[in-house]
Amino acid sequence: MNWDAVGATAELLGAVAVFITLAYLTIQVKQNSKTQELNNRFSAAKTSQARADTAIKFIQIIASNPELKYAYGLITSGLTLMECQRLDMEVRKDVRYVLSLARIMLENNFDQYRKGFLEHQYYAGTIEPQVKVLGKLLLNLDVPMSELFKDEVKRIIEIRI
Repeated sequence: MNWDAVGATAELLGAVAVFITLAYLTIQVKQNSKTQELNNRFSAAKTSQARADTAIKFIQIIASNPELKYAYGLITSGLTLMECQRLDMEVRKDVRYVLSLARIMLENNFDQYRKGFLEHQYYAGTIEPQVKVLGKLLLNLDVPMSELFKDEVKRIIEIRI
């Protein structure tokens, strides 16, 4: 037997094995990428559903309590700080409670947006308008919030920081 022929055959088999391995790895990478994309979509859907569930729970809390419903109506009708100070103590407490609930939702959405989990279009079209309605009261009534969110509220309602 010719050793040159054996060497050439071994090299050819080695090259074929490398080619098969590369093809296999290419298929695996494509499958992994597809799986990762599906996982990302699923996570986004779960996050969106959690956001919707939170909003529904907020609405249920407000709608099931006449005092909170009244306070929410005052807030969304453009209640000013001066008007709020003239309210009965219990109503002011309800206003602050509703604002605290709203702040939790809004700040959570801001945090998700800041971390890239929420699209700009959704944030600008849904969250910012809510902050514009509630922002001045959130700040004037000193509703507890992070400094980052406080700066964002100021930016949205166009108060210079």
